[in-house]
Amino acid sequence: MAHTSPARPSKPPSPQNPARSWIGPALAAAVSLVSLGLAVPLLLWYAFLRLRNALLFLCALAASALLAAFVVIDTENDLNLLVFVTLWLGGAVASLALFRSLALRRNAAGANASVEAAVRHRRELRARARHIAATERVHALELGIGRPDRATGFDDGGLIDVNHAPAELLARLPGLAPEHLRRLEEMRAAGVAFSSAEELAAAVDVDPRRVPELAEYAVFL
Repeated sequence: MAHTSPARPSKPPSPQNPARSWIGPALAAAVSLVSLGLAVPLLLWYAFLRLRNALLFLCALAASALLAAFVVIDTENDLNLLVFVTLWLGGAVASLALFRSLALRRNAAGANASVEAAVRHRRELRARARHIAATERVHALELGIGRPDRATGFDDGGLIDVNHAPAELLARLPGLAPEHLRRLEEMRAAGVAFSSAEELAAAVDVDPRRVPELAEYAVFL
């Protein structure tokens, strides 16, 4: 039966640069200062639309009211100066803090996506390595698939060769308790070789519910 080669693994995700999370907040604070506070209401409304926070809605509303008061109040009035300073400097601080919160929120979402992408990448590597093992056994042995102890440099995504890996590496396989490992070692010493996770599970009495997880990380060469 012909084998269909799996898609080549995608590139692993690039790590995020934590310093970049300060660029947005710094720009927001700079805009607030350069605009003399006039842009603060717009910045707060933008932050509200992103975070959907009731307190932030009140802050944006208050900033809009302060801007309106600044325009209406006589420029010679001391109250006008107080409104201006509050809107200018207070707005800069608020913009920095709020846009920092937005950046952290984006970073958290990005970190989750990065972890998910890394897990998917490892799964793709295992699928590719299993395909090589199924279609080119000699090549798989030369690459050291399932043999992290050989350190050939080939990344198989964390596979373990049940038939050839040292006993201490077999313990990495999910679903194998110490009693399973003892039986497995006894059978290997007797010359028994396995060809599938289902066969291995039946031979050493592994819970059938653990077979899919075992099959994900086991390879049989």
